[in-house]
Amino acid sequence: MDSGAPAAHEFEAQLSSNSCSRKDRCERAEEPQRFASDLRQCVQLTVQPKNISVTMSEVPLVLQAWNVPDLSAGVNCSFEDFTESESRIEDGRIYCSSPSTKDVIPITRGRGDKQVVKLYLKSKETGKKFAAVDFVFYNCSVHQSTVICEKNLGVDLWQEEDGKDPDLDPG
Repeated sequence: MDSGAPAAHEFEAQLSSNSCSRKDRCERAEEPQRFASDLRQCVQLTVQPKNISVTMSEVPLVLQAWNVPDLSAGVNCSFEDFTESESRIEDGRIYCSSPSTKDVIPITRGRGDKQVVKLYLKSKETGKKFAAVDFVFYNCSVHQSTVICEKNLGVDLWQEEDGKDPDLDPG
């Protein structure tokens, strides 16, 4: 009995939009790394550092991506729908910056000691987000000490060069 529904194997991950679709509906599915038939082929992304203080502005970030399509057209880094920044690609790594302090305010206002957001890679070629990783903005000023903040947040605190936590010791 044929229900007219496509077979399960006809639905696979479309990398350019992080969605599940039929291969015949995926534009450019035949190009390398545009369509995954196995979850192990999906884009993976890491970022360093993975967390920063809300008081830090335009911190350099290094992203590493695996199983990505051709990125020669370029990518932008997007912090959800809040802000987007240019990036550069060198030696297989993607370099961009965290938002400016003024752009962090709407992301973190009224969110307590930590706000987790998705940091996306967005293709300049297609305008679509195709990979994401969690990124944490922390605010230790709501705690009495760095130790309490670190314990409560479960983050490795990003220290300034002089070793002072900018949230607790601004001078």
